[in-house]
Amino acid sequence: MMNEWGCFMNKKDNQRARLTRMLLKQAYMKLLKEKKANKVTVRDICERAEVNRSTFYLHYAEPNDLLIEIEDEAIALVKEALSLIGAIHRPSPSVSEYLLTFVQYIRKNEELFRTLLIENNDPHFRWKLQDVALEMTESNFQVALDHDYKRIIYQFIISGSLEVLTEWIKRDFALSEHSICEILYRLSEGALRSVTAAQAP
Repeated sequence: MMNEWGCFMNKKDNQRARLTRMLLKQAYMKLLKEKKANKVTVRDICERAEVNRSTFYLHYAEPNDLLIEIEDEAIALVKEALSLIGAIHRPSPSVSEYLLTFVQYIRKNEELFRTLLIENNDPHFRWKLQDVALEMTESNFQVALDHDYKRIIYQFIISGSLEVLTEWIKRDFALSEHSICEILYRLSEGALRSVTAAQAP
């Protein structure tokens, strides 16, 4: 009986902890729309989330811990969305299918990407996105180039693509998802084609 009661209490504590962390993250994201991350204080977060400072320190040591957790959760969801493509589009997903999935994820999570990429211009989130895109590209697509040379070209394409997507968000998604994918595909294809041609014997 005691074990059952203890298990019940642990579940309630876990639910309360998850709810508190969610409230703190929501408050933090709202604050990022108003000020830069390095200007957000524990007091700001607690006032916005309507919790006391001791509650904050039960979960985080400083505001930056919130930002890191938000970034990592977003990146994990991006990876999950991209990993599902292989199961949906068999036997081999195309570049266009990966691009469309990524673009649709950005559109669906507009507030997150607008806040981190534009309003707060978070370089760490951008770097993490680039790493995910590079990992996905190297794992799924083969180009006849030296490994180190190919990695540099991929970084160039991915960095440029993120700039295009950032501008797309800034312009409130003026182009359709398929149109922006077409632009990204053609830019990437053109860059790879010119490089492989230059490397041909």
